[in-house]
Amino acid sequence: MGRRTGKLLNFLRVGLALLFLFLALRSVSLTDLKRGFTGEAALAVVVASALYFLLQSLSATRWWLLSHASSLPMKWTDALTAFYSGMFFNLFLPGLVGGDAVRAYLVARKAHQSLATSLGVVYADRTLGLLVLIAVGIVSALAVHYRGPLVWSSLMLGASAVLFLSALLVFASQLLSRWLKGEWGKRVGRFGGGITSFLHQPGILLLVLPIAVLYHLSLIALLQMVGRAVGLEGVGFPTFALIVSAGTVIGALPVTVHGLGLREWAVAQMAPLLSIPSHRLLLWALLWRLISWLVCLPGGLVYLIWAERTVKEDLSLLIKQARQSLRIAAAKR
Repeated sequence: MGRRTGKLLNFLRVGLALLFLFLALRSVSLTDLKRGFTGEAALAVVVASALYFLLQSLSATRWWLLSHASSLPMKWTDALTAFYSGMFFNLFLPGLVGGDAVRAYLVARKAHQSLATSLGVVYADRTLGLLVLIAVGIVSALAVHYRGPLVWSSLMLGASAVLFLSALLVFASQLLSRWLKGEWGKRVGRFGGGITSFLHQPGILLLVLPIAVLYHLSLIALLQMVGRAVGLEGVGFPTFALIVSAGTVIGALPVTVHGLGLREWAVAQMAPLLSIPSHRLLLWALLWRLISWLVCLPGGLVYLIWAERTVKEDLSLLIKQARQSLRIAAAKR
């Protein structure tokens, strides 16, 4: 992809984000939206952000456990700091997976291990977490007897797409690892092995599944607390679980930056079907976005402190290789 094409795609993502935000805001009264943001709502955002930042340790622990199934020697502290760093890069990279590639790279460099294996483990971690969230959403939709097509289609299509893509990646990696020769064949094989390694260790799976469930249920509880602060006292936990699950799956589509606008538009579409005031639910969705940003931003500081040595090593290596190339070229002359 050329630089001009990349800029055009980023331009398009920003434009679509603004379009979806406009469509969401147009469906409510801006006066009602402003009136709902009270001091209580601001305090709830601060408390929820602090707790959510700490809650990321559960996701980092899940990833750390999965790495052990792939014999990837990763310290828990490295998993935690790399996870926070990846959250920061998720703000700027397409969809919700760009930061995952960053954390895979950082850990691979830190542990001096294969980047292919690290990417496979990160993919397995993201996929497992998303499938658990979709399962929570399906159970919640059944509990509240929800029949709206937007939620059901997003959850079912999301689960089908994730399972199909995972099976395709595993099958393709096995096929290509046999067909390709040399180092590239080994790399493809290590990537596929990183995705499926935890399946060969049921003990690891029994540990990571409860962690994934606890993480998502805790996050939904935090967002429910924010919902009550903006006047959604009568909305139960299953309804919030349904909205968070469907909103996350829809927002994961890589058509806008970090799902901006797309998730808010989807939440606004759910409000009438759930008999919830649209302006209150949209305000809640915007505060959810604000919480996500507040939690992701400290990851930049974590990256600067923790990954500084890795960045310096990479730059030093590049400079060293460039000097060697110049010396070889000069000697040939």
